[in-house]
Order: sequence, then structure tokens, then C-alpha cells
Amino acid sequence: MFKTSQRLQVAYYLKNKFLEFVQSKNRHEATGRLRNCVFLAEFTNLPEFKTSLTAINNWD
Repeated sequence: MFKTSQRLQVAYYLKNKFLEFVQSKNRHEATGRLRNCVFLAEFTNLPEFKTSLTAINNWD
């Protein structure tokens, strides 16, 4: 399935990066992982992540 949709592949990768953030063991680790997630999501510019990015940026 990923071979046919690069957008789906990227979205799945971003979802896994967000899951890594959620599973962080401490605040320091979580902060770095969240920054990485936000950077990657902004870089990919997938519209499906726009609302989530807005919420995260407003939260910070």
C-alpha cells in the first residue's frame, strides 16, 4: 500500500514519530521529540496535519 501512496507513507511516519513523543520517559525527551514532530509535519506540509500543528503551536 505504501508503494502506491507517498503521502500515506509520510503520514504513517509522522504518526510513528508522534507516538514516540507520547511514549517519552521524561519532559526533556518529550520536548525534543515534540519539536521534531512539529518540524517534520511542517516540512511535509500535509494538509491533514495542519489542524494538529495549529493546536500544538497554540499549546506551546
